[in-house]
Amino acid sequence: MNNEDTELFDENQPAEVVTAAPEKKYKKVLGFIFPVLILLLSFIAGFIYFFNFDVVVKYLVVKEGIPLEIDKLNLHLSGKFDMERLKYGFRNRQGVTDQVKAEYVGGSVSPFSLLLSKKLVAEMNFKGIKVPFESGMISGGSWKIICLLKNVSKNIQQWEGEVTLMVENAMLQYSVMNVNYTAVIKTGKIKGQIKNSLLQLENSELLTDIARVTIGGNATINYPYNINVQLNLLPTDEFGNKYPDIKGMLSALLQKDPSLEINLTGTIDRLTPQIKNLLPQ
Repeated sequence: MNNEDTELFDENQPAEVVTAAPEKKYKKVLGFIFPVLILLLSFIAGFIYFFNFDVVVKYLVVKEGIPLEIDKLNLHLSGKFDMERLKYGFRNRQGVTDQVKAEYVGGSVSPFSLLLSKKLVAEMNFKGIKVPFESGMISGGSWKIICLLKNVSKNIQQWEGEVTLMVENAMLQYSVMNVNYTAVIKTGKIKGQIKNSLLQLENSELLTDIARVTIGGNATINYPYNINVQLNLLPTDEFGNKYPDIKGMLSALLQKDPSLEINLTGTIDRLTPQIKNLLPQ
């Protein structure tokens, strides 16, 4: 063996001399990769920060043909959002286009649950609500919807989960047999389970100033939104104070049960109310 080979493989050489060349190589590679990663992460962060999510959401709403208008939308990466001046259009019984309106909607949604497990975990708060229907309107108050749904990436018929609606201090105006009524919905909580395109309502309750209302039944969650809901209305003393003539008439007609039993059937824009216990036996 010649002297050059002996120098290259001399076991007596210090370890740092033998490993010096590989270390220099790794440092050069890391010196190249590190700034590239920093630039890439900076680009991604900047893209996300300046990306206009509301344009994408509005595009998807139009693309899916949803009759929804949103004047202002802020959507954050954390899942929090707020919207201003929402309008949802529908046709009423007379064929005229009407709108459900909300001045403000804010809340949060879990983006990771939606992306990783296809679950929608969301909470939404509504203010400035106006919901017109054929014989009246619901307006004002504070509204909250909490939902936990799975399979939301699939067809709506495969959605499953639960939805809860809570309301406080909303105004209800309606007309029955040419008599106009007003009621303040003090508190209310309606809860239901969604499965096979059907929202099955649990026994829920609304407390108004003129009646205590118990709600049950079901409704489809896709168009035309068929409804089959049962209401039990127990008038309060305030009802007698506000409408003494009607209270007297009801007392004469409702001899066995002081509450009104009402069935609401039909589509959401063509509901037909029927009072069961006022019908001839």
